[in-house]
Amino acid sequence: MTITDNVVTELHVPHLFIGGVWTAPASERRINVFSPSTEEFIGSVPEAVEADADRAVAAARHEFDRPDGWSTWAPSRRAEALESLARELEIRSGEMATRVASQNGMPIQVARQLEGGFPIAVLRYTISLLNDDSVEFTHPHLLTGNTTVRREPIGVVAAIVPWNFPQTLASFKWAPALAAGCTMVVKPASATPY
Repeated sequence: MTITDNVVTELHVPHLFIGGVWTAPASERRINVFSPSTEEFIGSVPEAVEADADRAVAAARHEFDRPDGWSTWAPSRRAEALESLARELEIRSGEMATRVASQNGMPIQVARQLEGGFPIAVLRYTISLLNDDSVEFTHPHLLTGNTTVRREPIGVVAAIVPWNFPQTLASFKWAPALAAGCTMVVKPASATPY
């Protein structure tokens, strides 16, 4: 799917993104994507099967376990990398909004604000939390007692993203997980795979 002046043409994605590279899927199965607004066919993506999921989890685990992998990076270094991601998302915010609107029927004005802009705000808020390098702190709980927060990566995070606000709701999952030093496998909704 290419986007010119908010006009979407078909996009056929041939590979899955696994371990930081575009990878051939384990099967020939495809997910066809249709616009709910126009009922037009707008493209297709590979349908990941169990073998693809296993490869994705293994790649994420490998990166997490590497002695110099993402989980070992200092919070300030992760913040720099995530800020770079935020800048790239800003550049692509219009395209993301148009893709979401074409896949789930969201009005483009809503998509521009929420799907194009909100993931960047979530990411930048999360980055701001990385400015404090303390690993553990305790503060009074809302009702009684104290709450202790320990900031450390726990492993591979699986995130399943719904169709209705795919970019925004995904950002609530990947931003804090990546900021914490976790690696991820993200499974988009079949209705909004772009």
